[in-house]
Amino acid sequence: PRPPDQHLLIEGLPGTGKTFIIKTIRNMTRKIHKSNWADLACAPTGCAASLIDGSTTCRSFSIPTGKKYKKAPENRAVTNVSQYRAAQIAFASIITQNHDESSMNGRSDFAFIKHRNEEYRRKDEILPEEDPPSDEDVDVLPDKVMLPPDVYERPHGGIPFISIVGDTNQLPPVMKKPVYSTHTPVASTSDAVGKI
Repeated sequence: PRPPDQHLLIEGLPGTGKTFIIKTIRNMTRKIHKSNWADLACAPTGCAASLIDGSTTCRSFSIPTGKKYKKAPENRAVTNVSQYRAAQIAFASIITQNHDESSMNGRSDFAFIKHRNEEYRRKDEILPEEDPPSDEDVDVLPDKVMLPPDVYERPHGGIPFISIVGDTNQLPPVMKKPVYSTHTPVASTSDAVGKI
């Protein structure tokens, strides 16, 4: 049987080696699995993301802005089948996912991260928004890159290892509720989903 997924929370003061840990985990994953697609590293800001050779959380998980950010996460509308298919292949390949500067992520961010992990790692037919889609618009991912149901039905799509690294006393999220907030969120919002 497949072992349980590992979720790791690392907190520490600035300069204690948190970024070094992320880089070490990334290098180990790439060496063991012999693939640069085996890991994903992200951070809320471009500066923090560049230190771990990753990308921003918003870009990695296609987090929307404006009013869509406040709504509960839903699957992305497929306007470009090739782009969506590439995201599914990339996410199906992830063995480790590393999040830096977690104190700057709000509850809504965590809701979208979880939803995108599960959305992209599932085997789905990809249908564009056209009504009705033509036969050429339907694209199904080949079985060789997709995960079995006992993996993708797990939380976060069954990613084997997720690390969340940061300093809770460093910088709070901007214009967002932090994960430790005691405020009751409005129902059916990304904030409510993130609290859960």
